[in-house]
Amino acid sequence: SGVELGLKQILEYIDSHYTDPNLSLESLSDSLSYSVSYISFLLKKDNKTFTKYLLSVRMEHAKGLLVNPDSKIVSVSEAVGYSDPYYFSHCFKKYVGVSPLEYRKK
Repeated sequence: SGVELGLKQILEYIDSHYTDPNLSLESLSDSLSYSVSYISFLLKKDNKTFTKYLLSVRMEHAKGLLVNPDSKIVSVSEAVGYSDPYYFSHCFKKYVGVSPLEYRKK
Protein backbone atom coordinates (compact mmCIF):
# COMPACT_ATOMS: atom_id res chain seq x y z
CA SER A 1 0.00 0.00 0.00
CA GLY A 2 1.00 3.65 -0.26
CA VAL A 3 1.47 3.88 3.50
CA GLU A 4 3.87 0.90 3.61
CA LEU A 5 5.76 2.22 0.60
CA GLY A 6 6.00 5.67 2.18
CA LEU A 7 7.27 4.25 5.46
CA LYS A 8 9.81 2.07 3.65
CA GLN A 9 11.06 5.13 1.72
CA ILE A 10 11.39 7.15 4.93
CA LEU A 11 13.28 4.42 6.80
CA GLU A 12 15.57 3.76 3.83
CA TYR A 13 16.29 7.48 3.51
CA ILE A 14 17.24 7.74 7.18
CA ASP A 15 19.29 4.52 6.95
CA SER A 16 21.31 5.93 4.07
CA HIS A 17 21.63 9.55 5.30
CA TYR A 18 22.21 9.08 9.06
CA THR A 19 25.83 10.29 8.62
CA ASP A 20 24.57 13.77 7.69
CA PRO A 21 24.74 15.97 10.81
CA ASN A 22 22.06 18.21 9.27
CA LEU A 23 19.54 15.42 8.70
CA SER A 24 16.27 16.60 10.17
CA LEU A 25 12.58 15.95 9.81
CA GLU A 26 12.46 19.07 7.63
CA SER A 27 15.29 18.01 5.32
CA LEU A 28 13.71 14.55 5.03
CA SER A 29 10.39 16.18 4.19
CA ASP A 30 12.04 18.32 1.47
CA SER A 31 13.93 15.37 -0.01
CA LEU A 32 10.97 13.00 -0.19
CA SER A 33 8.29 15.64 -0.86
CA TYR A 34 6.19 14.43 2.07
CA SER A 35 4.90 16.83 4.68
CA VAL A 36 6.51 16.72 8.12
CA SER A 37 3.15 15.73 9.62
CA TYR A 38 2.71 12.86 7.12
CA ILE A 39 6.21 11.54 7.89
CA SER A 40 5.49 11.74 11.62
CA PHE A 41 2.14 10.00 11.06
CA LEU A 42 3.76 7.12 9.13
CA LEU A 43 6.51 6.69 11.71
CA LYS A 44 4.01 6.76 14.57
CA LYS A 45 1.99 4.01 12.87
CA ASP A 46 5.18 1.93 13.06
CA ASN A 47 5.72 2.93 16.73
CA LYS A 48 8.65 5.19 15.87
CA THR A 49 9.49 8.86 15.98
CA PHE A 50 12.00 10.49 13.65
CA THR A 51 14.34 11.43 16.49
CA LYS A 52 14.28 8.02 18.17
CA TYR A 53 14.70 6.11 14.93
CA LEU A 54 17.60 8.30 13.77
CA LEU A 55 19.21 7.94 17.20
CA SER A 56 18.91 4.14 17.11
CA VAL A 57 20.39 3.95 13.60
CA ARG A 58 23.30 6.18 14.60
CA MET A 59 23.97 4.38 17.87
CA GLU A 60 23.85 0.89 16.35
CA HIS A 61 26.38 2.00 13.71
CA ALA A 62 28.52 3.62 16.41
CA LYS A 63 28.59 0.34 18.38
CA GLY A 64 29.91 -1.41 15.30
CA LEU A 65 32.60 1.21 14.76
CA LEU A 66 33.67 1.19 18.41
CA VAL A 67 34.59 -2.48 18.15
CA ASN A 68 37.70 -1.35 16.25
CA PRO A 69 40.18 -0.31 18.98
CA ASP A 70 41.96 2.04 16.53
CA SER A 71 38.90 4.15 15.80
CA LYS A 72 38.94 7.43 17.69
CA ILE A 73 35.75 8.58 19.44
CA VAL A 74 35.90 11.83 17.43
CA SER A 75 35.99 9.83 14.17
CA VAL A 76 33.15 7.55 15.26
CA SER A 77 31.12 10.59 16.30
CA GLU A 78 31.61 12.22 12.87
CA ALA A 79 30.98 8.95 11.03
CA VAL A 80 27.52 8.67 12.57
CA GLY A 81 26.49 12.29 12.05
CA TYR A 82 27.59 14.11 15.20
CA SER A 83 29.79 17.17 14.79
CA ASP A 84 30.28 17.40 18.58
CA PRO A 85 32.02 14.36 20.11
CA TYR A 86 30.92 15.37 23.63
CA TYR A 87 27.29 15.44 22.59
CA PHE A 88 27.79 12.11 20.82
CA SER A 89 29.24 10.59 24.01
CA HIS A 90 26.32 11.96 26.02
CA CYS A 91 23.76 10.49 23.58
CA PHE A 92 25.63 7.18 23.39
CA LYS A 93 25.73 6.80 27.17
CA LYS A 94 22.03 7.63 27.43
CA TYR A 95 21.19 5.09 24.69
CA VAL A 96 23.58 2.26 25.60
CA GLY A 97 24.01 2.81 29.33
CA VAL A 98 27.80 3.18 29.23
CA SER A 99 30.16 5.69 27.65
CA PRO A 100 31.74 4.92 24.25
CA LEU A 101 35.07 4.20 25.99
CA GLU A 102 33.46 1.83 28.51
CA TYR A 103 31.55 0.14 25.69
CA ARG A 104 34.78 -0.44 23.79
CA LYS A 105 36.44 -2.07 26.82
CA LYS A 106 33.69 -4.69 27.05
